[in-house]
Parts: sequence; C-alpha cells; structure tokens
Amino acid sequence: MLTLMQNEVGKVSKLKLLLIWLGALAVVIAVTGIIMIGLGNDGKIISLVEENIGNVGEGADIWRGWPIAAEMFGTLFTKAAFLIFEGYLISSLIIDEFKNRTINQLFSYPIKKSLIVWSKILIVIAFAFIAQYSAQLVVHLLIKLIAIMTGYSYSLSLGYLLSLGLSTLGVVLVGLIPLVFGMIKYSSVGTMISSVIIVVLICNAFPGTLAANLMNSLPFIVVSSAVSLLIVSTTILRIVKKDITIS
Repeated sequence: MLTLMQNEVGKVSKLKLLLIWLGALAVVIAVTGIIMIGLGNDGKIISLVEENIGNVGEGADIWRGWPIAAEMFGTLFTKAAFLIFEGYLISSLIIDEFKNRTINQLFSYPIKKSLIVWSKILIVIAFAFIAQYSAQLVVHLLIKLIAIMTGYSYSLSLGYLLSLGLSTLGVVLVGLIPLVFGMIKYSSVGTMISSVIIVVLICNAFPGTLAANLMNSLPFIVVSSAVSLLIVSTTILRIVKKDITIS
C-alpha cells in the first residue's frame, strides 16, 4: 500500500498545492490583520477577549490582549480556509478520477479496490493535515513575533502545539465528509459546496463563540471524526461493490 501511495503522491502537482497554500495563508493573515486593526481602533479587543476567555487584567492600554484575540481569529480562519482546501484535494485527487474514469486503470491492477481508494484518502488526510497545521504554526509564530516586537506577552507551549495538532487532525477527518456528497454524481462542485457548508456549520464567528466554536470542542471533534470515518468507510464499500458508471 505504501508503494501505491507513493505512486499516487507522484501524480500530485506540489507546486500547485504550494501556491494554493500560500494564497489561503495570505488571505487568513490579511483578514485576521484587518479585523484586529478594526477592533483595536474601536477599542473592542478587551471586551472581545474577556467575553471569550476571561479577564485580561486592568490598565488603560486598549490593545492589551490582542495576541489572544488574534490567535482566536487566526485559528478559526485557518481551519475554515483549509477545510475548503481539503475539499479541493478530495475533488482533484478522488472525485475527478471517478468522473473522468481514469480510476478504471487503477482498478484493473491486481490490488483490492478498497486499498486503492483508501490510499487516496490517506494521501488527502496527509496533505490536508500538513497544510492546515503548518499554516497554523505560521500564524501563531507571526503573532508571537509581532507580540515580541510590540512588547506584549504571548506564549506558545509544547503542550499547546500538541493539542493544536490533535485538534487539526480531528478537523481534517471531519473534512472528509464532502467525499460522500461528491461521490453521489462524481461532482467536484458538489464536493466544494459541501465543504463550504461544513465550514458554515461548525465555524462560528460571533462574539462569545470564538473560543467555544465547534471546532474547538474536543468532544465534538472526537465524535464527528468517528462518524466521518464511519460514513467514509461505508461509501468506500459502496464504491468497490459497483461498476464505475457515469450518468
């Protein structure tokens, strides 16, 4: 299976994915920065942080607590953007192969169909995790750098980074659900639309929900990840039991 995955990875345009990754990251940083500047100029950073996290101390500085606010927005927007990125991966690496019937060539090999499909899904998981987690690291390190330059406190512990990794993996597994909808009529559009719907459903960006949105809820992530894997497994069983036909 590792050989199969290596062959499939070789088909992926790394440069194209890198450019998409850079574009998504740039949008996340730009949107987060614009929101932070707006909140700071309006003097709303403190109230936002206290509403979501708790007291940030007394003082006349209206910018105190901005690293925490930036972390909340940055994490939220990064996960949202890269859920859609994952939808693109599913569409280009899996759905398009069924739509164009190029999957038939792989299915002609003396390898179980289920292993072929799972190898593609594992590639999607790997690429989606690396893309999302590395983007979050860049966002957090950028916040840390700006905090140091401006004299504000912002800590990044190993425990937090490990927790962030586990949370990212859970979100990536939830992001597999669009595969199910995309396989209904081998629709790339359906895949992307379902990715956007998932983002809308689990990414809350209202005051008081930034720290408590569903993507930051460990019980939700664990349960939804398990449900997602179950649904995807059922879809794979359905795929391997029927001929590839395009209506």
